Amino acid sequence: MTESEWLASGESKPLLEFLMARTSERKLRLFAVDCCRRVKYLLKGSHLKRSRKAIGVVERHVEGLATFEEVRAALDEVLGDCLDASHSIVHAGEANFYAAEYATNAVAYLNGFRIIGTATCTSCALAYDALARDSDPVLARIAAEYAGRGRQAGEAQFAAEEAEVRALPRYVRALVGEQTNQAQLLRDIIGNPFRVAAFSSNWRTGTTVLLARQMHESRDYSAMPVLADALQDCGCDNCDMLDHCRGPGPHVRGCWVVDLVLGKE
Repeated sequence: MTESEWLASGESKPLLEFLMARTSERKLRLFAVDCCRRVKYLLKGSHLKRSRKAIGVVERHVEGLATFEEVRAALDEVLGDCLDASHSIVHAGEANFYAAEYATNAVAYLNGFRIIGTATCTSCALAYDALARDSDPVLARIAAEYAGRGRQAGEAQFAAEEAEVRALPRYVRALVGEQTNQAQLLRDIIGNPFRVAAFSSNWRTGTTVLLARQMHESRDYSAMPVLADALQDCGCDNCDMLDHCRGPGPHVRGCWVVDLVLGKE
């Protein structure tokens, strides 16, 4: 991968493949957790509460606030959610159920921290959810035909109908949109791996650390331009850092500039 490809890519998968041996596990795991947080609203009902809980447990573990044993216990319970879901056949025409199933699988992929699997499942979950919110006549027809067969389908027919659903414009737009979003999140968390920024200890002042810590803990990154001003006031002349702080974002936990100020890797 070249620097221009890193900066322009609209897909997270090639970026993740490039990063696997080049960045810290913490950064990759925070990205995976953030992906799961984006589909957390799909994990509805008491039967999926274990999946919702697991996201928080993994995030605390990444930040050194939960043990590996707590993570393993939480994710083992998520596998129970997946097994429960697999006992009842869900069809692609039932887009709302497919969205929830992919959201659950995304959390399950945190088991072993399979980052690409998590990213792929969250993209699919959000794409199916977007489709479920749309009154698409093709989706309605496929769902009706499935229901009319008594919720039965042969393997080949099942696969063909799933492919037809995934080709619907609303699904494709949402899928591509989420993949682009994930690429942007990775660039916020990693920065530019082709141009590693040197951070001076002189830039780590009481003001910059306070601003960075508040944003990290609250997940409210509206003060990023203020952080840029504070960094500049103490002598920071790194254009990549200042431009990132003053740019449109998005910013999430693990943002590379905030992490540099806090001394996190």
